[in-house]
Amino acid sequence: MLDFVRNKQKSIIIKIAFAIIILSFVIGYAMLSSPGGPAGEDQSAEAAVVNGKAIAFNDFQTTYSNL
Repeated sequence: MLDFVRNKQKSIIIKIAFAIIILSFVIGYAMLSSPGGPAGEDQSAEAAVVNGKAIAFNDFQTTYSNL
């Protein structure tokens, strides 16, 4: 497999394939490391329940960031 890629590295198709792979990793990392967490996550939802008291995701994230 790697021999094929090395032999065809000047091919435009290989360059496009690698660009798509790299771009997908960059976009995925940017979405997961955004300040609000993963896209579409409800910030008012409970992150956990401790001793019967609900802990909101925002409170958890703020406390965790301050550690």
